[in-house]
Amino acid sequence: MRWLLVISLLFLTACATTHFGVSEEVWERMSEAERMETIRGYNERNRLRQEAAQREAEARRVAEREAALAREARVRDIHEGRGRPGDLIRVSLRDGAMRLGGKHRDYTPLAFSLASGEELRLEVLSTDAHSRAYRGQLSVAYEDGLLLIDPGSNTRDTRAARLTYEPNWRHGVRYLVDTSGPLQLRGVEVLVSTVQNAGVRREPYPPRH
Repeated sequence: MRWLLVISLLFLTACATTHFGVSEEVWERMSEAERMETIRGYNERNRLRQEAAQREAEARRVAEREAALAREARVRDIHEGRGRPGDLIRVSLRDGAMRLGGKHRDYTPLAFSLASGEELRLEVLSTDAHSRAYRGQLSVAYEDGLLLIDPGSNTRDTRAARLTYEPNWRHGVRYLVDTSGPLQLRGVEVLVSTVQNAGVRREPYPPRH
């Protein structure tokens, strides 16, 4: 029962009436000048807190914007041939099926290049001969030797296919891929190969374990 009493006292204390940060009892004993000063101090503290919050939010926006610009510049450099082996890959998808228009359908094969740090949303078209074309959006992302296929809006989505860099990519490696992401790939053949960069030569990505 003692702990119930303690909790009750804490609850009553938390719910006690306050005026501009001071208790009801203290407020009643204040003069008009003291109350005005209390209000001024309370408003000033709130103003400073709001300004600090705004500065922090603006600093975060600036940092995020600079990071995004740096990422875009890095991706552009890689596509222009300035990168290490494994930074730029060529990917093609064919055969199998993807979920388009509510059911799994054949689709038009896809082929694209992807730089490390890049994310793409690719339009997928069905090839059903006896119906209208159905469309879908396939997300792909590549970062530090990890290729994600069909991760949805969240690149950490565990429903995606996850293919990790291996030295044989320079010769091209084929995979059969199933996913449980938005397009639910079934038996899709994925060919991944590295693109030879003409720029700076550095060590390739180590294999992931």
